[in-house]
Amino acid sequence: MEIQEQNTRNHSVVTVGDWILTMILMLIPIVNFIMLLVWAFSSSTPASKSNWAKATLIFMLLGALLTFLFLGLHRQPHAGRNVNHGLANIAHLFSKPLIQALGEGFDQFVFVEKF
Repeated sequence: MEIQEQNTRNHSVVTVGDWILTMILMLIPIVNFIMLLVWAFSSSTPASKSNWAKATLIFMLLGALLTFLFLGLHRQPHAGRNVNHGLANIAHLFSKPLIQALGEGFDQFVFVEKF
């Protein structure tokens, strides 16, 4: 099975020009996702480009999941209004020890929303 799959995969070389065109297409929203699907699952796509497209799709999925976790789950009603602090909560958690370590005078230079 593996030997047969190796024979059917396209092992042609992807040129520098092809990679430049690929990177330009990756800058266009929605088109980039569609092209990644085409390159990842098309049998006519060179193996190296297909593997790159699959890895990029996995990273996009991880990015979407992390975005949902950090922004989507932090929506909480506060005093009758919906406030989405999102990454500000996380930034505050990490910046508070930094400000304390650098001294109390440092917080006048850093704009950290106090919750």
